[in-house]
Amino acid sequence: MPAPLRAGKQSTTFSHWRRLDGTDTSQLSRLPRALRSQTSAIAHQSHKQSYNPPVSTGWAQAYYSTGTANPIPSAPRSAERPQPDSQTKRRTTITEWKISEMPSSMSTAWSLIRTLLLAFFVIGCNGAAPSHAGFKILSDQADVLRPYVWFYAETDSSDAGFQQQLDYGDPLRITTVLLQDWLAHRDIDRIHPRIEEIISKWNLQEPGGRLNYTFAYGRLSPGWYSAMDSWSFPMLLVGLWQETGRTQYKALADKLIAQASRSVSDGGTVWRSGDRCWFSEYAWDGMHASDEYYVLNGHLYALQSLRMLALALGDKTLDDLYRCGVRATKIRSIDFLNERPWPLYMLNPRTINQTHYVIYETMQFDALSALDKDPYFPNQAGLRRSVLQEHFPVYLHSHGGSRNLIISAIGAPHPYQVDTYALELECADGTHTEKYSLPNPTDTRKPVIKRAMLSAPTRLDPEATTCRLTSEYLGQRTMLYESRLRPIYGDVVPGVDIATKSEALFDAYLGDGGRVIVDPSRRHSPSDAPSSYLDTQGRLTLTPTTPIAIDSGSFIGFEFDADGPLKIGVMINSKGRDFFRYYPETRAGNRTLVLLSPLGFDDGDRMETIDRITFFFYTDKQERQVEMTPRRLAVFRNQVELYEYFNKVDPNFYTE
Repeated sequence: MPAPLRAGKQSTTFSHWRRLDGTDTSQLSRLPRALRSQTSAIAHQSHKQSYNPPVSTGWAQAYYSTGTANPIPSAPRSAERPQPDSQTKRRTTITEWKISEMPSSMSTAWSLIRTLLLAFFVIGCNGAAPSHAGFKILSDQADVLRPYVWFYAETDSSDAGFQQQLDYGDPLRITTVLLQDWLAHRDIDRIHPRIEEIISKWNLQEPGGRLNYTFAYGRLSPGWYSAMDSWSFPMLLVGLWQETGRTQYKALADKLIAQASRSVSDGGTVWRSGDRCWFSEYAWDGMHASDEYYVLNGHLYALQSLRMLALALGDKTLDDLYRCGVRATKIRSIDFLNERPWPLYMLNPRTINQTHYVIYETMQFDALSALDKDPYFPNQAGLRRSVLQEHFPVYLHSHGGSRNLIISAIGAPHPYQVDTYALELECADGTHTEKYSLPNPTDTRKPVIKRAMLSAPTRLDPEATTCRLTSEYLGQRTMLYESRLRPIYGDVVPGVDIATKSEALFDAYLGDGGRVIVDPSRRHSPSDAPSSYLDTQGRLTLTPTTPIAIDSGSFIGFEFDADGPLKIGVMINSKGRDFFRYYPETRAGNRTLVLLSPLGFDDGDRMETIDRITFFFYTDKQERQVEMTPRRLAVFRNQVELYEYFNKVDPNFYTE
């Protein structure tokens, strides 16, 4: 574990800190750790090539479950280590040959002299500027840094914006904006005062100082903390130390690393189980292991920061902790995705992931692929790309002698929640290239068909065409997948209607003309008994005349008119098993569309038929009676049928 700050060396701000390499310290103690290690074991040290991961050619807000759980706090490739070029190989070989021809004592002496000369050259040119293992955290590595620069890219990074975030007390957002600001300006005079303010606000110079969140979040009281910024802030400090040589950044990073490396039960961020380590995105004092949410993106965020710290510092203790974290990631992979058609956000409770988090996790695995040649990481990125390709495919609709490319930002698991970011599509057949985009799929000023779906005629050869789908956010891009076209032939219907029988219960009852009245004033509990759930909900059950087959790529649509908003839950019975989820509050208006995917239900991939569907109307906070008239219950078998529907109807469609 890295050593903590030395006693007596700290003060409230960096400007008063004493250097840790004062005049009473030997020149050798100022060597970067990698050179000190080489000096101490020179007779056994061979030439080592620096590791510089290649640059290869990505909003995540707090997550709240939209399944049954309560609200909670919220391009795949193997990156091989680059080999030295031929000249470097030749020089290395000649040097080692000359040394091998010397007597062993001379060989050792020559190696020591060579190392000391190199060390004093580094000190003479750069003072105490570090250079560990050749890996620089803040170098321009697009795939590596994308998970950090994508996060909170819309946040105001001006002095006023920083002060607002500081007052709010969100360490992750503050750390991320500092990193983005450095990458944009590389101005230490701009960054340094902000770091001093962070130190002062959170008393980081004091023993036990930690980046706590100063606001309540979901069920968490102020004072909770996260492995995400507990590791990314010291990572930023080490990166700034590498760039500027300011040892106070390294000293504070050491202290924070030591804190974060502890068990959660000891105020740190790590849950250890045998040889496996999990990094807690949501932690608090007094937390027990059984309380851990197991949020994947938060764990990966800390894991990547730890990997970059271990590489930059050449620190075996940190590398061991990183490997411990990798083992935990691998062992839990099957719970998050491997045997599921759509990934989970977290495991306790099992919570369905949102599309933008699947995209973000793909970025994270891409970044770890560039930092670690373990094939596990590109494999995990590839699995998520396969999921996105399966549920957001590029269709080729051939009908009546014409061919159209169709893409949709509406898809599983929550089709009402359009969160793919802007989409850019590029397709080529070796002769022609065509490019299309959905620049703002959440712009509710436009009809759904104009903002979230696209159909365009194409002249591409279907058999030779490959497409690349990319998400874009504030000028940043990340590839979702590359694939062939998914063919659809012939005429397409705008969904398949389901004939049903209706029944209403509790606060809902059937009126004339097919109307359903939802009345919060009705009472169903015995008059001498306390009010119960019977008095706070209405139910509308629709039973198909014959069971309707459905699969994970289908969508269920319920269209109705209503003169007021409704809070809704939905339960589908399939072969005797009930699948339940909540749905966002619907708005008043004609042709309101509730649109569902089986994957938005817990274990919805096991849904085979619709034998019965029940809508729950929660009336405990409903202010008045609402009248609704069901228009249609339908199944859309793919996004092309959805396109046909939205091309004919502009419904009152919720978009978050």
